[in-house]
Amino acid sequence: MMKLVGTWIGATLLAIVALFGIDVLLRHLLGGHAPNLWLGLAFALIAYAGLFELFACALRHPRGWRAAFRNWRWWIAAVVTSFAFVVFLPVGLTALGHSDGPPIRSQAAIPGRIDLVIVSPELRHGAALRPSLPPADLAAWDLRYTVAMPAQSRRGLKILVAGTDSRAMALRALRTGRALEPGAGKVEWRPGAQRAVVLDVDRAPVSVPGSGPEGALARGVPADDMLVAATASLRAPLFVLLAGGTQRRLEDWTGWAQEHEGDAGTVASLEGPTLLDAGLRLVSQSRTTLADRRLAYAYRPLLFFDKRELYNWPVDVDSALGEGAAEMCKHERTGDECEMVKRGSDLDQSFDYLRIDPERFSPADRLQSPGIIGSTYYYHVVHGPSGSGTYIDYWWYLPYNPSLSSWMCSPGFSVTDLSCFDHESDWEGVTVEVGVDGEPPPRVFYSQHAKVAPHTWKELKDGWSGLDQSSLVDVGSAHHPLVFVARASHAAYRNPCSDPACFQYGSVVPEGRHSGKSAWTGNDDVVCAGSCLKPLPISRQGEAATWNAFSGPWGTQSCILGGTFCDRGEAPHSPALQWRYTHPGMARD
Repeated sequence: MMKLVGTWIGATLLAIVALFGIDVLLRHLLGGHAPNLWLGLAFALIAYAGLFELFACALRHPRGWRAAFRNWRWWIAAVVTSFAFVVFLPVGLTALGHSDGPPIRSQAAIPGRIDLVIVSPELRHGAALRPSLPPADLAAWDLRYTVAMPAQSRRGLKILVAGTDSRAMALRALRTGRALEPGAGKVEWRPGAQRAVVLDVDRAPVSVPGSGPEGALARGVPADDMLVAATASLRAPLFVLLAGGTQRRLEDWTGWAQEHEGDAGTVASLEGPTLLDAGLRLVSQSRTTLADRRLAYAYRPLLFFDKRELYNWPVDVDSALGEGAAEMCKHERTGDECEMVKRGSDLDQSFDYLRIDPERFSPADRLQSPGIIGSTYYYHVVHGPSGSGTYIDYWWYLPYNPSLSSWMCSPGFSVTDLSCFDHESDWEGVTVEVGVDGEPPPRVFYSQHAKVAPHTWKELKDGWSGLDQSSLVDVGSAHHPLVFVARASHAAYRNPCSDPACFQYGSVVPEGRHSGKSAWTGNDDVVCAGSCLKPLPISRQGEAATWNAFSGPWGTQSCILGGTFCDRGEAPHSPALQWRYTHPGMARD
């Protein structure tokens, strides 16, 4: 009996050593985890240990093989060996390809490309052209500009610049009214891009001075129908850009544009620093976008991280992509094939997942300041049917979700959603129910793992009384929820926890500490200045766009046995594919 116990202990220790040793070896050779290989080899070692016991049992028995068959120890070893071979065989086969089999890929195009044609009369104002970057909320789009004016015959267009991705060139063409590409030819549309023609009917200046009522421009000289006649052959939605005028005039132009699948707007109300940006906002965003932005800023949450949190600043996704921190990858039989992604509109739905490099966002290599490191978070405003309320979803992206118990993610102990929650990428946030007439929000919904926990504003303020951050809750007409972000898991909590043992809301499951001792620099109004808050990429029709529309997970994961054994936890998907996005203002246990 003691020999049997010793054999099993030895086999178990051998398997564990194999799990750790082979995993370390494969990490070094392959540059990452390979659970299908190391787990398969561990099963093989167990099988060989069982075979050794079979032969040892037979050789030790004085009456030979037949008598050994009647020994109960022989049968135990035989069953274990058979089981190991049965498991090892499919595991070994899956090592030849990806464990989850050929993926079913969507061929749907990701909204994110716009071919924008600006048509303006020949007479231009002498506004100075100041080099500037596009507004942050427009940076995610893949744009091609064509600038044109009606030909002298009033039939057709005179192309000044065609299909350029240079914003400066398009602005120069608008300012000078001269062709920068002689003989540019006709307007050409890219396959899969959104087509839009913007008519500058009032000859608005190239650079738009100011915004709001005090910056509204004079009505200008109304254009005749030459713009409409010149663009009839383009076969694209028509949008009308007005310098100003009465509300009745705007409504008349809006009705006309909607008959041509477009819309109308004023330059001042669109708050674009240039004519291009005003036109792009008119084409790409809904009519409530600017009002939504003011609303989101007034209710924006303030983030407080634990002092030991490694990733204590939400990442600007467009900035991260521009820095080359992500690749889109396909599972292939010969290994995963990946391509660098430089902007959200480059994403392709035929790829299976994003590969994120968390080391590109190491706090040791970054200065914690929005605008230097590209730190921001996102919002999505949902207007319900009449009387059902308005909700603002806030989302922040963190590049990695480490596990507090690293040994539970060690080879042999990593079981999906049971022991190891270590995964690339983390999308977290809160949802705010908007108050009536500037009142505080009735409720705030905190996202915590799979849960969404609702709390009333009174309940929240009572809990914040006495905290150092309580003076930040009500600033003027703004009402800012406080969010205490749990270390590692990044779950959102209403109150801090500095105890050695913290727990998830309403349960006894351990949670990372969330002391709130490290405030995000974007909490400060001066530092933020509107740049720390961006809308989630959404098309004019309300559909998810660019990286928000990507259907694959935002991280790598390799699994076997139906996802039971994985090298890390499952990475999250884009916000538009998550429950809180599709169910705003709803609690979830």
